[in-house]
Amino acid sequence: MALETFLLDLIIILVVAKAFGQLMQRLGQPFVLGELLGGALVGMHGLGWLPEHEFIHLLAQVGLILLLFEIGLETNLDTLIKLGPKSIMVAIVGIVLPLAGGYLFCTSMGLAPMSALLVGCAFTATSIGISVRALAELGENKSTEGQIVLGAALFDDVVGLLILSVITALVEQSRNPGAGGEHSILFVSILTLLFPVLAVLIGSWLVKPLIRMVDKMTVRGAMVVVSVVMALVFAFIAEKIGTSPIIGAFTAGLILARTHRADVIETQLKPIADIVTPIFFVSIGASLNIQLLNPFNPANQEILLIALGASVVAFGTKFLSGFACIGEGIRRSVIGVSMAPRGEVVLIFANLGLAQGLINQEWFAVLIIMIFITAMATPALLKLILSKNTVHPIGSYSEIPLAGYESEERM
Repeated sequence: MALETFLLDLIIILVVAKAFGQLMQRLGQPFVLGELLGGALVGMHGLGWLPEHEFIHLLAQVGLILLLFEIGLETNLDTLIKLGPKSIMVAIVGIVLPLAGGYLFCTSMGLAPMSALLVGCAFTATSIGISVRALAELGENKSTEGQIVLGAALFDDVVGLLILSVITALVEQSRNPGAGGEHSILFVSILTLLFPVLAVLIGSWLVKPLIRMVDKMTVRGAMVVVSVVMALVFAFIAEKIGTSPIIGAFTAGLILARTHRADVIETQLKPIADIVTPIFFVSIGASLNIQLLNPFNPANQEILLIALGASVVAFGTKFLSGFACIGEGIRRSVIGVSMAPRGEVVLIFANLGLAQGLINQEWFAVLIIMIFITAMATPALLKLILSKNTVHPIGSYSEIPLAGYESEERM
């Protein structure tokens, strides 16, 4: 890619993200909705101003990594642990229902069992980035519901990636009988489950002397650069062992959130995240072929009906997962809607299915449209629901501390 092409693409992404984000805020909607809409408009299937480039895709992934790192910095690990049982219950229901619903829907549409299984598995993954971004814009990311959603979405991603590994192994074994890939798949699955726990335990032990060393440095930006490097290292390790880099980045944020420099890191990180993170959301919007949304083209009508049905199944089954949360005063509809958006993990499933020949271009388009519909519906519905409800931040629950306010817990 030529430098001028890259610079022009970057200019378009940043301008569109802020312009459409501002427009959505003027209309009383979360600005993440504007970033998605703006991306669809200028993407290669819209005005064609933003063709697909590998480097832009990689920057979008970095933006997602920094977003999850920032979320980790704003998350209180003790709170996450206290709400863990609720999150896991929501996550389990949010995996079983979409998987079953997606599989039955796809087989009813004529997909082969293995292909239907892949699409059903794609339905299980909540987009952490879109959910938490939408909740944060509405001041709900530190609420009880916001923390339950965060824990459940992380659990979804871990399980979703495990399922993806299993499907990959099944496809490979069906094409190469006797290849013996089951042992490596089991090893990767164990690492995926153990990684967040081991990373927090080991990282918490190493980060204290690291922060003290950086405190003594006089070069400008040392603290934030070292922190971002830590997030990238954790993301790299997670990617190498076969799990998601966003889990590694979030874990790094969790560890640094317990240090005495967490507030400084968070403040210095925000300008960087404000530049890089919108690239991810605009790129998701740009992946949609908006020409397929034209209902007056007879060739699109069947795809649109299938995509609409898939979106209803995907959204509805995740929405029901919110009602698996037990406890008084919990706004289950907020949890259910927040669990509904799909994003990056579904794209991984879709690309795998296309590459392995499990789905065709039409079903790939169905999954992209489903991502777009659920991603767009979530912020708007959250805004509507929360306007009719009283906000219950975590601080209103006496037994749960606000993230960032328990200085004695920081190292």
